[in-house]
Amino acid sequence: MSNDILFKQISDALVEMEEETVVKVCSKTLEMNIPTFETITKALILGMDRQISFMRKKKRTIT
Repeated sequence: MSNDILFKQISDALVEMEEETVVKVCSKTLEMNIPTFETITKALILGMDRQISFMRKKKRTIT
């Protein structure tokens, strides 16, 4: 499985708030010797940014 696919899975899981999936896929990246910094910058931060954007949009539609 490519790094980009794993990063997308992590990012998507963060948006969907699927904590167990995030942990599982992050562990997979460690097993594959993908640098931790790369996983953080290309998956975790991206997913958190997407989650924040999603929550802001959701908040605007509620109010």
